[in-house]
Amino acid sequence: MNENVVTLNVFKNQELSAQELINNKLFALVDSMDLRIRELCEELEITKANLARLMLTPHEGGMLPNANEIEKICVQVFHRDDISLNEKKGGRAEWSLKIETWHRGKQQEDIDIALGSAKSRLAILQERKAPELTLDAINAISTCDILVGLIRRKTANAKGRPYVLNQVAFLGGHEHGMAHARLSLLIGERMIKLPPFRTASKGRKGSAIWFTTCFPNP
Repeated sequence: MNENVVTLNVFKNQELSAQELINNKLFALVDSMDLRIRELCEELEITKANLARLMLTPHEGGMLPNANEIEKICVQVFHRDDISLNEKKGGRAEWSLKIETWHRGKQQEDIDIALGSAKSRLAILQERKAPELTLDAINAISTCDILVGLIRRKTANAKGRPYVLNQVAFLGGHEHGMAHARLSLLIGERMIKLPPFRTASKGRKGSAIWFTTCFPNP
């Protein structure tokens, strides 16, 4: 074979090898960019979901936040044995709670809960077709000396205060004093048992008698 032809073929092979190398690098770059684009799209969807949650948080409207997202819970217990009949008709109760929660580093709106008999609360929830888990929890303590509290959320048009059907407070042992009193909160599908109560600082008439603090998601 002519020496010039051999040399030409060598150059052509070298050119093909160089082109293949360039093509391989381009293909690898395209694949890498495609992967990064998919990752960015996934990150964008997560960001959009987080923004949506921030704009419509579960605690808005007088409700407790999602149980797994609560950073801190503080509960005060109030007791009044001089409530008039008219006050009782207006929803006041001998025993009541004030619940404060911290969610995403911020303290949320206080929630006041009037406590009543398990039987009366069960009837309310059955009529409104509450989740079975909620009904079962109240049924289980219906014969015990345990008070039940329901949360009433706020509505956008301020018409009525519908019950939150999957958020319930249980206070037991209170009639035997602070040392025996125990409080649990059913939030969704999770039951949170709060630590024993401590004596609240004495203040004006009508102030809390006990309080407790809980960190449900340390």
